[in-house]
Order: sequence, then structure tokens, then C-alpha cells
Amino acid sequence: MDLRPKSRPGKQPSHLLPWFQVPGRMLRDTRIVFGHWSTLGVWDADSVIALDSGCLWGGALTAVRLDAEAHLFTGVPCRQILAPIPGGVIPG
Repeated sequence: MDLRPKSRPGKQPSHLLPWFQVPGRMLRDTRIVFGHWSTLGVWDADSVIALDSGCLWGGALTAVRLDAEAHLFTGVPCRQILAPIPGGVIPG
């Protein structure tokens, strides 16, 4: 596992694969919904749905309706853009 590449699949070094594209991945037939990969964006393939569309960085907040025949995605523009915070902690 190499956590340094941060771009979309296909942009990483050729010897690396996203975790959901590893051949023989367990639970390949189980749908997994996740976020926290803003450079990936919205992804609906490989039995996974990624929902991080970069709201914090000026993108949109994305939701998906899973009970529809085809997944229905909805995006809501973010109202504010935050600069990176030292230490990665948002004050509460």
C-alpha cells in the first residue's frame, strides 16, 4: 500500500492500483459506498460508489439514491471554501 499518490485512478505509477481495482479483491460482489478521496470524485464502477466531490475545496456535496434502478446522484454546491488547516483539525 502506498498512500502518496493522490490523483484519480490511471494517473498513479503503473505498478499501483486503487484498492477497489485489485484483481481477486474480496467482496467484489458487495457494493461499497465511501468518501474521503476528493481527487477521485464521484465514481460508480468496480462495485464501489465514491461520493467525495470536493465540497471542502469548492466542489459539491454529493448524495446518491441507492434504491433506484440506476444510481441517481445529486450535487449541492458548497457555500464556502476552506483553506487547509495546520494539523488538519477544524476548530469546533
